[in-house]
Amino acid sequence: MGSAKFSHFVDPAWIANHVTWYTRDGLIIWNKLDIPGLKFQWRWYIENDMQILLSLSDPMKFCILCVHNGKHWLYPIKQVRMKYGMDYLCNDPWTGKQCYAKATYKNIVGSSHFLSR
Repeated sequence: MGSAKFSHFVDPAWIANHVTWYTRDGLIIWNKLDIPGLKFQWRWYIENDMQILLSLSDPMKFCILCVHNGKHWLYPIKQVRMKYGMDYLCNDPWTGKQCYAKATYKNIVGSSHFLSR
């Protein structure tokens, strides 16, 4: 989803086939990613709203949010105020629908940030 923002759509199956980008347990080795048109910047292991908002506000950046206690990733579109506080409206690649990160998955445990090359 993020790669499509910069007209460099990369199929998830293509990414999954690069086995050297993953640990034996299937976790991404972020600094090994080599996706055309994108440069990995950093990975946060906490909810860092300031960095998420910086990526959302910069047309040359995007981020993905790690949710569900580290088991799932979402593509955030914008921050929204909810009754319980701030949340993010996201595209969910698992369901193909939009959702709210915290309302749906209860927590944000990190984020990964990318820059268009």
